[in-house]
Amino acid sequence: AAGLAAAGESVGGLSFAAVGVLTVGAIGGGLLASWLAFIRSKFLEAFDEVDGALASDEQLSFVQQKTFYAFVPNAKTQQQHGIVLYPGAFVHEHAYAILARKLARKGYVVVVLRSPLRLSPFAPKRADAAIECFAQVRSWAVGGHSLGAQTASGFITKGKHANKVKGLVLLGAYNSTKDLSGYARLYALTILAEHDKIIMLANVEKHDHLLPPTRKIETVRGGNHSGFGHYGPQLFPRPDGQRTISLEEQQEQVVNLLAAWLPLVWDA
Repeated sequence: AAGLAAAGESVGGLSFAAVGVLTVGAIGGGLLASWLAFIRSKFLEAFDEVDGALASDEQLSFVQQKTFYAFVPNAKTQQQHGIVLYPGAFVHEHAYAILARKLARKGYVVVVLRSPLRLSPFAPKRADAAIECFAQVRSWAVGGHSLGAQTASGFITKGKHANKVKGLVLLGAYNSTKDLSGYARLYALTILAEHDKIIMLANVEKHDHLLPPTRKIETVRGGNHSGFGHYGPQLFPRPDGQRTISLEEQQEQVVNLLAAWLPLVWDA
Protein backbone atom coordinates (compact mmCIF):
# COMPACT_ATOMS: atom_id res chain seq x y z
CA ALA A 1 0.00 0.00 0.00
CA ALA A 2 2.80 2.40 0.84
CA GLY A 3 4.36 1.76 -2.56
CA LEU A 4 1.12 2.61 -4.33
CA ALA A 5 0.64 5.82 -2.42
CA ALA A 6 4.16 6.95 -3.23
CA ALA A 7 4.02 6.22 -6.95
CA GLY A 8 3.19 9.64 -8.36
CA GLU A 9 0.38 11.99 -7.42
CA SER A 10 -2.30 10.11 -5.55
CA VAL A 11 -6.01 10.58 -5.11
CA GLY A 12 -7.80 8.07 -2.98
CA GLY A 13 -4.51 6.25 -2.57
CA LEU A 14 -4.05 5.36 -6.23
CA SER A 15 -2.46 7.46 -8.94
CA PHE A 16 -2.44 7.40 -12.72
CA ALA A 17 1.29 6.64 -12.54
CA ALA A 18 0.68 3.78 -10.11
CA VAL A 19 -2.02 2.27 -12.31
CA GLY A 20 0.30 2.33 -15.31
CA VAL A 21 3.32 0.96 -13.49
CA LEU A 22 1.34 -1.85 -11.89
CA THR A 23 -0.30 -2.84 -15.16
CA VAL A 24 2.91 -2.96 -17.19
CA GLY A 25 4.81 -4.62 -14.37
CA ALA A 26 2.17 -7.26 -13.75
CA ILE A 27 1.67 -8.24 -17.38
CA GLY A 28 5.34 -7.92 -18.31
CA GLY A 29 6.39 -10.08 -15.38
CA GLY A 30 3.75 -12.73 -15.95
CA LEU A 31 2.01 -11.83 -12.71
CA LEU A 32 -1.35 -10.85 -14.12
CA ALA A 33 -3.31 -13.25 -11.93
CA SER A 34 -1.62 -11.95 -8.78
CA TRP A 35 -2.17 -8.37 -9.87
CA LEU A 36 -5.87 -8.97 -10.49
CA ALA A 37 -6.18 -10.65 -7.09
CA PHE A 38 -4.57 -7.63 -5.46
CA ILE A 39 -6.93 -5.23 -7.24
CA ARG A 40 -10.00 -7.25 -6.29
CA SER A 41 -8.86 -7.44 -2.67
CA LYS A 42 -9.24 -3.66 -2.53
CA PHE A 43 -12.78 -3.58 -3.91
CA LEU A 44 -15.24 -1.52 -1.86
CA GLU A 45 -18.82 -2.73 -2.15
CA ALA A 46 -21.95 -0.60 -2.02
CA PHE A 47 -24.19 -0.84 1.04
CA ASP A 48 -27.25 -3.06 0.55
CA GLU A 49 -29.55 -0.08 1.01
CA VAL A 50 -28.65 1.30 -2.42
CA ASP A 51 -30.58 -1.50 -4.15
CA GLY A 52 -33.87 0.26 -3.57
CA ALA A 53 -32.60 3.35 -5.36
CA LEU A 54 -31.90 1.50 -8.61
CA ALA A 55 -35.41 1.78 -9.97
CA SER A 56 -37.80 4.11 -11.75
CA ASP A 57 -40.65 6.00 -10.09
CA GLU A 58 -43.22 8.63 -11.00
CA GLN A 59 -40.57 11.37 -11.19
CA LEU A 60 -37.47 9.59 -12.51
CA SER A 61 -36.60 6.88 -15.01
CA PHE A 62 -33.76 4.55 -14.15
CA VAL A 63 -31.66 3.70 -17.22
CA GLN A 64 -29.16 0.82 -17.14
CA GLN A 65 -26.53 0.41 -19.84
CA LYS A 66 -23.40 -1.72 -20.07
CA THR A 67 -21.01 1.09 -19.15
CA PHE A 68 -23.20 3.33 -17.00
CA TYR A 69 -26.51 3.83 -15.27
CA ALA A 70 -28.52 7.03 -15.12
CA PHE A 71 -31.45 8.76 -13.50
CA VAL A 72 -33.49 10.79 -15.98
CA PRO A 73 -36.26 13.17 -14.94
CA ASN A 74 -39.50 12.24 -16.67
CA ALA A 75 -40.32 15.89 -17.33
CA LYS A 76 -38.68 16.85 -20.64
CA THR A 77 -38.09 20.37 -19.32
CA GLN A 78 -35.70 18.82 -16.77
CA GLN A 79 -33.65 16.94 -19.38
CA GLN A 80 -31.71 19.91 -20.72
CA HIS A 81 -28.71 19.63 -18.41
CA GLY A 82 -26.76 16.68 -17.08
CA ILE A 83 -23.79 15.56 -15.06
CA VAL A 84 -21.56 12.49 -15.52
CA LEU A 85 -19.73 11.05 -12.52
CA TYR A 86 -16.67 8.77 -12.47
CA PRO A 87 -16.54 6.56 -9.32
CA GLY A 88 -13.60 6.52 -6.93
CA ALA A 89 -10.90 3.86 -7.14
CA PHE A 90 -12.13 0.35 -6.29
CA VAL A 91 -15.60 1.63 -5.34
CA HIS A 92 -18.63 -0.13 -6.85
CA GLU A 93 -20.55 2.29 -9.03
CA HIS A 94 -23.82 1.56 -7.22
CA ALA A 95 -22.38 3.21 -4.11
CA TYR A 96 -23.24 6.56 -5.71
CA ALA A 97 -26.84 5.67 -6.63
CA ILE A 98 -28.54 7.41 -3.72
CA LEU A 99 -26.52 10.60 -4.20
CA ALA A 100 -27.19 10.53 -7.95
CA ARG A 101 -30.90 9.92 -7.46
CA LYS A 102 -31.24 12.84 -5.05
CA LEU A 103 -29.43 15.13 -7.46
CA ALA A 104 -31.59 14.00 -10.38
CA ARG A 105 -34.66 15.03 -8.38
CA LYS A 106 -33.32 18.59 -8.57
CA GLY A 107 -33.95 18.48 -12.33
CA TYR A 108 -30.86 17.01 -13.99
CA VAL A 109 -29.91 13.91 -15.93
CA VAL A 110 -27.36 12.20 -13.67
CA VAL A 111 -25.07 9.48 -15.05
CA VAL A 112 -22.73 7.25 -13.04
CA LEU A 113 -20.10 5.40 -15.05
CA ARG A 114 -18.86 1.84 -14.60
CA SER A 115 -15.07 1.42 -14.78
CA PRO A 116 -13.06 -1.66 -15.78
CA LEU A 117 -11.69 -3.23 -12.58
CA ARG A 118 -13.26 -0.22 -10.83
CA LEU A 119 -10.38 1.99 -11.99
CA SER A 120 -11.54 4.95 -14.07
CA PRO A 121 -8.14 5.57 -15.77
CA PHE A 122 -8.72 2.32 -17.69
CA ALA A 123 -11.68 3.95 -19.50
CA PRO A 124 -11.08 7.71 -19.33
CA LYS A 125 -13.33 8.60 -22.27
CA ARG A 126 -16.30 6.53 -21.16
CA ALA A 127 -18.27 9.72 -20.54
CA ASP A 128 -18.50 10.16 -24.32
CA ALA A 129 -20.87 7.20 -24.66
CA ALA A 130 -23.15 8.57 -21.96
CA ILE A 131 -23.24 12.02 -23.53
CA GLU A 132 -24.10 10.47 -26.93
CA CYS A 133 -26.91 8.43 -25.36
CA PHE A 134 -28.72 11.53 -24.07
CA ALA A 135 -28.85 13.77 -27.13
CA GLN A 136 -31.57 15.92 -25.53
CA VAL A 137 -29.10 17.23 -22.93
CA ARG A 138 -27.71 20.53 -24.17
CA SER A 139 -24.92 21.07 -21.66
CA TRP A 140 -23.01 18.87 -19.27
CA ALA A 141 -20.82 18.86 -16.22
CA VAL A 142 -18.40 16.02 -15.61
CA GLY A 143 -16.89 15.05 -12.31
CA GLY A 144 -16.06 12.27 -9.97
CA HIS A 145 -15.11 11.10 -6.55
CA SER A 146 -11.46 10.78 -5.57
CA LEU A 147 -9.51 9.17 -8.45
CA GLY A 148 -12.62 9.52 -10.59
CA ALA A 149 -12.30 13.30 -10.41
CA GLN A 150 -8.78 13.05 -11.81
CA THR A 151 -10.15 11.08 -14.75
CA ALA A 152 -12.90 13.64 -15.27
CA SER A 153 -10.28 16.40 -15.37
CA GLY A 154 -8.52 14.54 -18.17
CA PHE A 155 -11.78 14.15 -20.09
CA ILE A 156 -12.01 17.94 -20.28
CA THR A 157 -8.94 17.99 -22.53
CA LYS A 158 -9.37 14.73 -24.49
CA GLY A 159 -13.05 13.75 -24.59
CA LYS A 160 -14.79 13.61 -27.97
CA HIS A 161 -17.69 15.63 -26.57
CA ALA A 162 -15.67 17.80 -24.19
CA ASN A 163 -16.98 20.87 -26.05
CA LYS A 164 -20.38 20.21 -24.44
CA VAL A 165 -18.91 20.27 -20.93
CA LYS A 166 -19.29 23.51 -19.00
CA GLY A 167 -18.54 22.34 -15.46
CA LEU A 168 -16.08 20.17 -13.54
CA VAL A 169 -16.95 18.65 -10.15
CA LEU A 170 -14.32 17.22 -7.80
CA LEU A 171 -15.74 15.32 -4.82
CA GLY A 172 -13.15 14.60 -2.15
CA ALA A 173 -10.45 15.19 -4.76
CA TYR A 174 -8.09 17.56 -6.50
CA ASN A 175 -6.79 17.83 -10.05
CA SER A 176 -3.10 17.09 -10.48
CA THR A 177 -3.20 15.55 -13.97
CA LYS A 178 -4.19 18.36 -16.33
CA ASP A 179 -3.50 22.08 -16.37
CA LEU A 180 -6.96 23.61 -16.74
CA SER A 181 -5.95 27.10 -15.65
CA GLY A 182 -6.42 28.40 -19.18
CA TYR A 183 -10.01 27.15 -19.46
CA ALA A 184 -11.60 30.46 -18.56
CA ARG A 185 -15.11 29.35 -19.59
CA LEU A 186 -15.01 26.15 -17.55
CA TYR A 187 -16.55 26.28 -14.08
CA ALA A 188 -15.03 24.09 -11.38
CA LEU A 189 -16.39 23.09 -7.98
CA THR A 190 -14.39 21.18 -5.37
CA ILE A 191 -16.32 19.72 -2.45
CA LEU A 192 -14.17 18.51 0.43
CA ALA A 193 -15.10 16.80 3.70
CA GLU A 194 -13.89 18.04 7.08
CA HIS A 195 -12.76 14.62 8.37
CA ASP A 196 -11.42 13.25 5.08
CA LYS A 197 -8.12 11.50 5.88
CA ILE A 198 -7.63 10.12 2.36
CA ILE A 199 -7.25 13.51 0.66
CA MET A 200 -4.75 15.87 2.25
CA LEU A 201 -5.67 19.55 2.28
CA ALA A 202 -2.05 20.43 1.54
CA ASN A 203 -2.33 18.63 -1.80
CA VAL A 204 -5.58 20.42 -2.62
CA GLU A 205 -3.86 23.76 -2.03
CA LYS A 206 -0.70 22.69 -3.88
CA HIS A 207 -2.62 21.91 -7.07
CA ASP A 208 -5.19 24.69 -6.88
CA HIS A 209 -3.40 26.61 -9.66
CA LEU A 210 -4.24 23.82 -12.14
CA LEU A 211 -7.96 24.61 -11.96
CA PRO A 212 -9.67 27.34 -14.00
CA PRO A 213 -10.09 30.86 -12.54
CA THR A 214 -13.79 30.15 -11.89
CA ARG A 215 -12.90 27.48 -9.31
CA LYS A 216 -14.77 27.33 -6.04
CA ILE A 217 -14.14 25.21 -2.94
CA GLU A 218 -16.76 24.10 -0.43
CA THR A 219 -16.39 21.88 2.64
CA VAL A 220 -18.91 19.50 4.19
CA ARG A 221 -18.56 20.03 7.93
CA GLY A 222 -18.57 16.73 9.76
CA GLY A 223 -18.15 14.63 6.60
CA ASN A 224 -15.49 12.14 5.55
CA HIS A 225 -14.11 10.64 2.31
CA SER A 226 -16.35 7.60 1.99
CA GLY A 227 -19.39 9.72 2.82
CA PHE A 228 -19.57 10.86 -0.80
CA GLY A 229 -20.92 7.37 -1.50
CA HIS A 230 -22.65 4.53 0.31
CA TYR A 231 -19.71 2.26 1.08
CA GLY A 232 -16.96 1.85 3.63
CA PRO A 233 -15.17 2.06 5.86
CA GLN A 234 -12.27 3.03 3.62
CA LEU A 235 -8.95 1.81 5.00
CA PHE A 236 -6.71 2.12 1.93
CA PRO A 237 -4.16 3.68 1.66
CA ARG A 238 -4.84 4.75 5.25
CA PRO A 239 -7.92 4.79 7.47
CA ASP A 240 -10.47 7.45 6.61
CA GLY A 241 -11.61 9.85 9.31
CA GLN A 242 -14.85 9.37 11.22
CA ARG A 243 -17.94 11.35 10.29
CA THR A 244 -19.50 13.46 13.02
CA ILE A 245 -22.73 13.76 11.02
CA SER A 246 -24.92 11.05 9.52
CA LEU A 247 -24.25 9.70 6.03
CA GLU A 248 -27.64 11.03 4.95
CA GLU A 249 -26.77 14.51 6.22
CA GLN A 250 -23.42 14.52 4.41
CA GLN A 251 -25.02 13.58 1.12
CA GLU A 252 -27.80 16.11 1.58
CA GLN A 253 -25.13 18.79 1.98
CA VAL A 254 -23.33 17.60 -1.16
CA VAL A 255 -26.54 17.56 -3.20
CA ASN A 256 -27.51 21.03 -1.99
CA LEU A 257 -24.06 22.43 -2.82
CA LEU A 258 -24.24 20.95 -6.31
CA ALA A 259 -27.82 22.13 -6.85
CA ALA A 260 -26.85 25.67 -5.88
CA TRP A 261 -23.77 25.71 -8.12
CA LEU A 262 -24.99 23.96 -11.28
CA PRO A 263 -27.45 26.70 -12.37
CA LEU A 264 -24.53 29.15 -12.36
CA VAL A 265 -22.76 26.85 -14.82
CA TRP A 266 -25.74 26.51 -17.15
CA ASP A 267 -26.44 30.24 -17.13
CA ALA A 268 -22.85 31.27 -17.84
